[in-house]
Amino acid sequence: MINQCSKKSFFSYFQLKWETITQRSFDLQNVFQIILNSKGKCQKAQLKLSKQFLCLNDVNIWLIRNQKEQLNVSNYMITKVEHKILGSGIRIYSFEFSLEFYGSIEKWFDQLSLYCIQTNFTQKYQVQKLVGAGTYGKVYRVKNKINQNIYAVKTFEKQLLSSLDDQEGLVKEIGILRTLDHRGVIKLHEVYESEQFIFLVFEFLQNKTLNDTLERGVTIAESQAFNIIKDLLETVLYIHEQGILHRDLKPDNILLRNETQKYVIIDFGLADIYREDGQYLFIKCGTPGYCAPEVLCNQNYDQKVDVFSLGIILYQMLTGFNPFYSKNYDDRYKLNKESKLDYSKVKVSYDALDLLQGMLNRNPQKRLSAKEALNHRYFQQQKQHHHVPSLSHLSDTLLNTGSQISSPRYEGNFNFFEIGESSSRFTSPLLSPKLSPRFEELDKEIVNHQNIYSLHVNNMKAGGQKINYDETLEKLIQKYQRT
Repeated sequence: MINQCSKKSFFSYFQLKWETITQRSFDLQNVFQIILNSKGKCQKAQLKLSKQFLCLNDVNIWLIRNQKEQLNVSNYMITKVEHKILGSGIRIYSFEFSLEFYGSIEKWFDQLSLYCIQTNFTQKYQVQKLVGAGTYGKVYRVKNKINQNIYAVKTFEKQLLSSLDDQEGLVKEIGILRTLDHRGVIKLHEVYESEQFIFLVFEFLQNKTLNDTLERGVTIAESQAFNIIKDLLETVLYIHEQGILHRDLKPDNILLRNETQKYVIIDFGLADIYREDGQYLFIKCGTPGYCAPEVLCNQNYDQKVDVFSLGIILYQMLTGFNPFYSKNYDDRYKLNKESKLDYSKVKVSYDALDLLQGMLNRNPQKRLSAKEALNHRYFQQQKQHHHVPSLSHLSDTLLNTGSQISSPRYEGNFNFFEIGESSSRFTSPLLSPKLSPRFEELDKEIVNHQNIYSLHVNNMKAGGQKINYDETLEKLIQKYQRT
């Protein structure tokens, strides 16, 4: 019986060895008949499995120096085997090592196959249709021959992944995808290897990308655009909480999930684990037009680069164009690097603009994080239908609700406010609780985008009246203070 892989796998360089056991709970544990390496000797022992970590108890193995070691099976090869006496089993192996265990294996194989590499792709899947092609391979629609479900498989031609960086990048992408489990992240199911190819099997999403909508130059209404960006921010926050940066967020990498209005982030080929020292596998990377300026300026950066990319996507949804667009790549790169944004064409409410600017702040220290963006007052006001606003907040609301703000500073004769760098600008004490019934009425008008102040001022202008903006605003505030 040959228990070890006769050829080195693409993943051989990235297969981890035995390591010290860390404190953890186990997903599965059972007693199996075990055969280690090529000795063919069978012994009974208890195995424990926690995600990709396999622990062997009471096993007389020369490789294990003590019983406090575990095997990280990530990127080891795996297959089902049959023994004429022991029955069904699982074989986990590399070029230097193999382990077979026999018994009740179905649940074990299901979990181990999430982290290990299988070799029987053509036996399990039927290729139906070419979906797309890229630098290193192609994407196909495939059908699982066993359960008849439809999947997408991303193929990589191994000979094109010639450099160690390219190989490490693919292994890192696989590792990151294995750690993520969120409705807003494309789901990686299995990984296979053949003589020529690597196969990544994903859930199949047949809907088009966000770019399919935006490339037609259409704009998306404020409420819908911010619903989309909120959905994406929630996903990005989850990704960041796992210590991961995506680094290539763009409309092409955002898919609409089947029969829902939820969006899914795909393509983690440039994703990496956050490092405080900034020494990533690829440092200067992404798609010019959607990169944060600090990436293009060779500065140290963190997860906020993804927030900037989402801000550009939001800008594009609201205006119908990318602010750094140019047919010339070098010009587009330069515009993105400078990141001088023109908000004159962004026709949204005041709080919406404030959030957009917070996401697109060129200074990453002042830029909103994903969590701060989700806690912005624009989203909070959508949740709070019966809140009591502050007097200064009412002033801003009267000025801006339903109006089409196009710059961070109003260019008229009054300056009741300025959009600053901070997202916590309103500090006036709350109004008396007895005012809440009137403000509930005002809230309804706000929700319906009725611009009370602008309408009143326009009526005065139409009548040829000379307007004192401060006095007019104060009268409107007093109107809603009356019980």
